[in-house]
Amino acid sequence: MNMADIYKVHRGGLVRTCDFKAFAISNGLVWSSVLVSISRWQKQGLLERVTRGAYLVRDIEVNAPVAACSLVPDGYISLESAMSYHGMLLDRIYRLDLACVRRVRGFNLRSTEVVVSKIPPSLYWGWEVEESQHGSIRVATAEKALLDRIYLDRAAIPEYTYFEDMGLQPDALNADRFAELAARSPKVKRFSRLLKEYCHE
Repeated sequence: MNMADIYKVHRGGLVRTCDFKAFAISNGLVWSSVLVSISRWQKQGLLERVTRGAYLVRDIEVNAPVAACSLVPDGYISLESAMSYHGMLLDRIYRLDLACVRRVRGFNLRSTEVVVSKIPPSLYWGWEVEESQHGSIRVATAEKALLDRIYLDRAAIPEYTYFEDMGLQPDALNADRFAELAARSPKVKRFSRLLKEYCHE
């Protein structure tokens, strides 16, 4: 296996051990020799370790959403990252937020900090799959991204200034649609009225 082969298996600039294994099996390569190559490429600075079994390729520009979703395949982009993507926030978000039903330690994709927040299985829904030439990602809908944020903040939310403090743009979401989603989660249902009031001020 040589470095040129990595361009065939990376996703968004990220390549995982399982990607190397799949390539080795499909091409009849000896796994031990592939491991030696991986170690050598790391020492040469051609591969940059992100976390155990995952590497960034030095000469490939990182597509952080694709790389992050590849590394956390059961996660989806949500919270402020998805809210910013949908034009819901005034301020630009520089980190990348994922939601996942298991606890996952955050990591960095070069200059992008990736934060993974644990949500309950009852909230594991509400995303759309988007395809690109680099791979697919799952992004929460506008209303679900806000619902996830409220769920995580619910114990310490200053109710009457919460949406204003986050810079929420009322025209970027549907308050009635949020109410429909919130009805599935009793712990955030009470915020439906507050959101409607905020959106119609």
